Amino acid sequence: MTPRRHTMISLFGLSMALPAGVAQGLEEHVIDASPSPIPLLQAPVAATVFNAIELDLFGVNTIPELALRSPALIAYGHDSSLQLRGIGSAFPLSGVAPAVALFSDGVYLGGSAQTDVANFFDLERVEVIRGPSGAHNGYNAVGGAINLYSAAPTATWQSKVVAELGSDDYRALQGLIRGPITDQFSMSVAGSTLEQSPWGGQGAGTTGERDNQYLRGTFTYHWTNLWYSTLQVMRSDSGDSDLESAYLLNEIALGEQRLKYLASSTRRDRNRESEFAAHELSWYSDFAGRFNFDNGLSWHRRDDKPSLAHVSETTALSAWTRLHWSLSAAMQLRGGLRYTDEESKARQTRRDGYWDWHLGLDYEWRGQLLYATANSGHGSVDAETAQEPADKPDTLAALELGHKGQYLNNRLQTATAVYYYDLDDLESGRGHASGVEAEARWAWSPHLELGGSWAQNNGALPAPRNQLAVFTAVRWRWGWVRMEAVLEYLYRDAYCVQENLCLRSARQWDGSLSASYGLWRITAYADNLSDEQTARDPRTAPQQELPRAVDTNSPRSIGLRLVYQL
Repeated sequence: MTPRRHTMISLFGLSMALPAGVAQGLEEHVIDASPSPIPLLQAPVAATVFNAIELDLFGVNTIPELALRSPALIAYGHDSSLQLRGIGSAFPLSGVAPAVALFSDGVYLGGSAQTDVANFFDLERVEVIRGPSGAHNGYNAVGGAINLYSAAPTATWQSKVVAELGSDDYRALQGLIRGPITDQFSMSVAGSTLEQSPWGGQGAGTTGERDNQYLRGTFTYHWTNLWYSTLQVMRSDSGDSDLESAYLLNEIALGEQRLKYLASSTRRDRNRESEFAAHELSWYSDFAGRFNFDNGLSWHRRDDKPSLAHVSETTALSAWTRLHWSLSAAMQLRGGLRYTDEESKARQTRRDGYWDWHLGLDYEWRGQLLYATANSGHGSVDAETAQEPADKPDTLAALELGHKGQYLNNRLQTATAVYYYDLDDLESGRGHASGVEAEARWAWSPHLELGGSWAQNNGALPAPRNQLAVFTAVRWRWGWVRMEAVLEYLYRDAYCVQENLCLRSARQWDGSLSASYGLWRITAYADNLSDEQTARDPRTAPQQELPRAVDTNSPRSIGLRLVYQL
């Protein structure tokens, strides 16, 4: 038995010849949205997945850059505050679980911006899952979740070194090595250091200044063919912010069933110290028959020690069950239920208990998937400001219809989703919201690939009405050298998060040119080619200049990245 963290494309496949998948069809992504990894096109959930090759291809190395290329995802400000489909907070509060949960190798990080500290160079896969996930785990991920998966230990030795220079004195040196120490014991170690001078900014926006160090070690030991353990420790230092995390995972196979225990601890120190500890026990099945289940218990505690006089403490205990029933070879029924008991302490102590549920129906036909889901979700209440009993946990009811398909011998892949939200507060008011999301990729030929995504939001939620990302990738040979050129256009409408906090419309062109030979790959890139700064949209932004207006795109930057991998 191997760890349940797979990817269809190796992190070290970047400099191989033109992928056979481009000539024969697009690569098939996998997603961990269920107990076992399944192909993305078979997953009844609205999600965007980037593998290691695509992260490098599109130059995605921070959460804000991920947001530009993911439908309905917004990231802004120095802390990379996150919103999905308009659900999120412009001002994350201590002691309050963020509406968009961030996980690294299954370990809950909250909404920490520290994930950008190493430019994603050691990630195998990134998943952006849209919609309430409350019935899926022990956390109030009412807006959605972002899952980051680092390079796991492997059965063969592999290594990678990255050196990069760019605008504003940007310098990066990074390395990764992984492989077997014995037949049963394997490891993966990554380290990174990078620096960048400030390029400026406005209001609550970022200045671009970086001075980051990062070290991660992952170790896996297979006790038997049916039992393995994984230990990971990580530390990052980003000038005014430190992050330390560790987790221990044990998974045992019991015939067609699995038992998994995950213990994790995270400490972050930025302006205030925050500590997070969690224990999760899950029991799930992989039966060949019609019925499967996923049950779990989760306990977590978060302590925030702000510079103010009050300490915030939140403890939550959750229990959940998910059932999957195959009604026929083509139709599946899904259901889930979670109960959470949450206690928050600050100036006052409050305790809340609530249920979240999930119901879905899927139909597969000739390589296409149709699905319908209904979910509920709850947000945490800040014990610092809540007035008992008037303030109750925010609630959300969501309906979603989706379609995924592959055509032309898998050279064309599409995914669309339509959703409707009935919400109460969630830091965004009361009312209704709806939206449409669409994604497509087309391998026109072995040498040309086209693709893009679009999202539209309507209703009460403070989200941009339109988001658009399109790209073209061209591949060819120049003698012994493999060449690749990429051009992207990225756009987001202006909108106001609050009356005194507006995000200006953002548009930019990004481009890159890569050459690969043997074990070497060199890439020249330019982000925001036309050096366009965000412009005010008079339809959605107040006419007066606001002191807290936020720029969400950086000025033009150019750079050169050299990769050697063995």
